[in-house]
Amino acid sequence: MGGTPTNLLQELGAYSDYGLDFSTLTNDFQFDAFQSTFIPAFATTQGSLLGNTNNVHISLKFAPKHYGRRSEYDSIIISSLGTFASNDNVCAAVKRPGGGIWLTNGTNLWDAEADIELFSDGQIHLSKLPLAGWHQLRSVDENASAVMRAYTIAQAEAVMNGDNIDRDLIAEQLGTTNQRLIDSVVKLAESIRDIDQQFPTCGCAADNNHCSMNKSLLQTQQPLY
Repeated sequence: MGGTPTNLLQELGAYSDYGLDFSTLTNDFQFDAFQSTFIPAFATTQGSLLGNTNNVHISLKFAPKHYGRRSEYDSIIISSLGTFASNDNVCAAVKRPGGGIWLTNGTNLWDAEADIELFSDGQIHLSKLPLAGWHQLRSVDENASAVMRAYTIAQAEAVMNGDNIDRDLIAEQLGTTNQRLIDSVVKLAESIRDIDQQFPTCGCAADNNHCSMNKSLLQTQQPLY
């Protein structure tokens, strides 16, 4: 194989053999081979969260040819999971447990539909794992993850009613016995409860609205299950 990046993709069959959608691309974008993946799937990566098309993991990153010139997007990802555009420098699409898609740069996650960065500090607990290693990751419990995405303030209030966090109720709400998942929700609830208990000391809580506000944080968290 040789020649231009476009020729390389042609020789790999990217334009013809995998049903990929290149319709979003314009002449203003160029292929970024250094942030792209086109590798065979193996037994341990068949169920990769980054997708699999015809036993190949495909994630092709395209960036503007002229970074100093304004473009509609900073990144276009054409992958086994679909085609996605972002105003940030992302390089891959990831299946979101429970449904939907995340985008990633390898250290943070973006909601693909809203194109919103999820973690303000720019780091997630997977940030030290090379992106190639993400093919080995699996969702622990997709059903529990989907439940958390539909979590309500009423559910959070029931869990956080009193000084103790109700582990049994969390397990019932999530429909799981997986202790790691339960522990993560307990830890989150404890953190929110601690913040809630600090409000009266700062003189800014005239009523119980702060309680509902903090419990809504539990409702809106994006679980990495």
